[in-house]
Amino acid sequence: MSDRAKKHAQWKNAEHNKNFMSASRVVEILSQASLVEKIARSKCFEWFSCCIIVLNSIFIGWHTQVLATGAIQRANANLQPEMEVDGGIVLIQGLFTSLFISELCIRWAAEGLKDFWMSNDVGWNLLDLLCCVIGLLDVSVELVIRNTGRLDEGNPLRGVTVVRVLRIVRIVRVVRVIRIMKFFKELRMMIFSTLNSLQSVVWIFFFLFVLFYMFGIAFTSSVVNFLDTLERRQDPAYSSLLKYFGSLDVSILTLYMSMTGGQNWGVFYEALKTVPGGEVSCILFILYVTFALFAVVNIVTGVFVDTALQSSKDDREVAVQDEVEHKKSYLNHLRELFEAIDVSAEGMISRDTLQHAFKHETIVAYFNSLKIDAPDAKTLFDLLDYDQSGEIDLEEFLHGCYSLHGDASHLEAKILQMEVRFVKEMLMQLMDDFQDLRKRRLRRPSTDRVDKGDRSHTSKGLH
Repeated sequence: MSDRAKKHAQWKNAEHNKNFMSASRVVEILSQASLVEKIARSKCFEWFSCCIIVLNSIFIGWHTQVLATGAIQRANANLQPEMEVDGGIVLIQGLFTSLFISELCIRWAAEGLKDFWMSNDVGWNLLDLLCCVIGLLDVSVELVIRNTGRLDEGNPLRGVTVVRVLRIVRIVRVVRVIRIMKFFKELRMMIFSTLNSLQSVVWIFFFLFVLFYMFGIAFTSSVVNFLDTLERRQDPAYSSLLKYFGSLDVSILTLYMSMTGGQNWGVFYEALKTVPGGEVSCILFILYVTFALFAVVNIVTGVFVDTALQSSKDDREVAVQDEVEHKKSYLNHLRELFEAIDVSAEGMISRDTLQHAFKHETIVAYFNSLKIDAPDAKTLFDLLDYDQSGEIDLEEFLHGCYSLHGDASHLEAKILQMEVRFVKEMLMQLMDDFQDLRKRRLRRPSTDRVDKGDRSHTSKGLH
């Protein structure tokens, strides 16, 4: 990882965890960024990018409508369509292109030449670069058209399709609207749910085709068997049968329209009633409509809803955003609780202050609502006073309470189990060492007596 990437990681970490850090520490980390990096990472710049993307999309739609209505008006007046674009339109196009290029250059300079193409957003960066290139080509071609005159028969650009291609490819710039979906959780969820439902859509289409195919064969066979003479096929009374059920492909289309509301299914029912003795076909058609509308539609809706719910759970960005919002809300509640306990507004909570606060049922209820199970003030103070200074500041309070809230997870239980096993092993080792030491002390008196006897015999021999 490059130094610039490491700095970006530090800034991102400081932005996400600024509720846990002191204000001075956050300012210290963010102050290391250059002016361009501060601009690129600011909320104002993000919203500025969002606004120009939306405005450009609106402008493209408005310009397309102007071209279409102008062509209709000139056609009604027996005039050729006007290919030349108004100068104001070209000016606005150039303005949007300049803004997009400036925005791309700022982000490029902030992230670095190499890191810009190695980040997780490399796909979006390529799309932005493509949009800028298309914008430059679009404006350049419009300027060439204005300088060379209309695209009449004598103009060399008359046979070139670049103008038409650029005006069609301009839709790529509208695709950038998808990039702003990270600012709107609901929009992001809808788009990703739709994309994740494509696999289910394929199987739904296959199931519906099989359904239409089976019933289509039944109705087409019935009609073909009935219209077995030329007179019946040419009879105007049976024209609706040929129109809606004359062949298998037409029958499948008819069944699809009756299910999706393309046409009232009563029209098709009346066509089947014209068949003498066609009560079986009519009953079968009613069964089809009932099954399609009350069973198949609900099943399809359920599949889409289930896929949408599953995709919203699996979407990492949505999950992270929900977790960040929940974390911010929880920390704000902790700040309010800290201010309620710190009645003197000194920014520190002493042991006596916390014990006095626990006498109020409101404070205890506030702790319980935040899922912090505090048995008493003394135990809670010992858990929060990490540096053993005798006082708790805001940072210690936030860190400690956030780590204490909620029930014990499986990971925490495993960690506790590991620590207990480690303490048990240490105690067993200590007991073994104690037993060895005790055995040595029990053997030492006999050894001492032997040594004393040897010394006494030696002393007598000397005398």
